[in-house]
Amino acid sequence: MTGKPLVLRPLAQADIDAVFAYCRAEGGPSLARQLADQLEDALRTLATHPAIGSRRYADLLGIPGLRSWPIKKSPYLIFYVDDAGQIDIWRVLHGRRDISALLGEDDPGAGDPDGA
Repeated sequence: MTGKPLVLRPLAQADIDAVFAYCRAEGGPSLARQLADQLEDALRTLATHPAIGSRRYADLLGIPGLRSWPIKKSPYLIFYVDDAGQIDIWRVLHGRRDISALLGEDDPGAGDPDGA
């Protein structure tokens, strides 16, 4: 079973890049590779079981359809919305960050696909 396609918003990609840079700087390449494997496993799970994530932040922030899923053995959470034909990955954030504020940041890749 392949599941739905995953689409990373620009802020999600920036989050992932920052997390890997931090892991490489603090723990070396092996830690970054380990986290990459864990992220890949989490994304594969979401693609095949999109309803698995928690709706806690959807309720707290009033963002319909928002779900979160933890990356195993790490403090990071994947925030996503299960759209009709794809899984829209919004952010990948450390669980101790100010989630409410960070999910409210402007994302140039959000909204109308034509940029309007």
